[in-house]
Formats: sequence, structure tokens, C-alpha cells
Amino acid sequence: MNERGLAVAALAFPASGAELAACAAPALLLAQDCLQRCDGVQKAIEWCERRPAGGRAALSFADATGELAEVALAGAERRVRRARDGVLASAADPAAIAELEKACAAEGALAPARFAALLGGAAVVLDPAACALELDGVRYSAAPGA
Repeated sequence: MNERGLAVAALAFPASGAELAACAAPALLLAQDCLQRCDGVQKAIEWCERRPAGGRAALSFADATGELAEVALAGAERRVRRARDGVLASAADPAAIAELEKACAAEGALAPARFAALLGGAAVVLDPAACALELDGVRYSAAPGA
């Protein structure tokens, strides 16, 4: 999360040979670029769509306005997904994403522990408006002076 309220979560996935372009930087490096250069989701999407990268990854973005989006990268291919009903989940297992989206639709706002249980691990809760994140009940802030 940067001081301008842009949060980025990045997941790397195993890539095929076709997705590993010669002389291309790993797709995960785009997360760092976006944190250094962008202040909102739309600017981060545009940056990712224009930059070369290799491998396979999913970059999820949230900003202080509440906008949520994901850019899925597979070699030169880019696919943008927007939040549905206020939920945007990324995981290697599409079934886990479907289960999380189903639970959010049925239960409304989920506690971090419930997210973790559905995904089979820890959950990171991002609060871009406060420039903070929470992991396992501990809150971290990137806000100036915090």
C-alpha cells in the first residue's frame, strides 16, 4: 500500500513456456511499479496494460475511493476484472473464489477469520482510505505520521 491510498495484492502462478517471454521482467514486478507511480486503480490498470512482462500473475488493486479491480497477466495477455457486489477475490483455485463470492453474497461483510477459513490460509484486509492493512488481527498503517 502506498501513501496515496493505492493497495496492491499480487499472486504468482506457474507459467507455461509460451508465457515466459525472453527478456521480459516477471509480472510481479508490475506491483512495485504501480505502488511507486500510481494513486488509483484506473492508473494502475493502464500501467499494467502498457508494460511488457512475462510469466503468470494476478494483481489486485484497491484505492481510497473504494474502486476494486484485478489485472490477470499471462505473458503478453492482460485481462481486467472488476469487483462484483463489492467483492474481488484472487486465488489459484477458481473454486475457492466462487465459494468466497457465494459466502459474501449470503453473509454480507465477512470477518478476516472467515475469509481465511474459506481460502484455507491467512486473509489480508486492505483499508486504502486509511492507508492500512490487517493481517491476523494486527493492523499496519502506511499513513504519514502513523
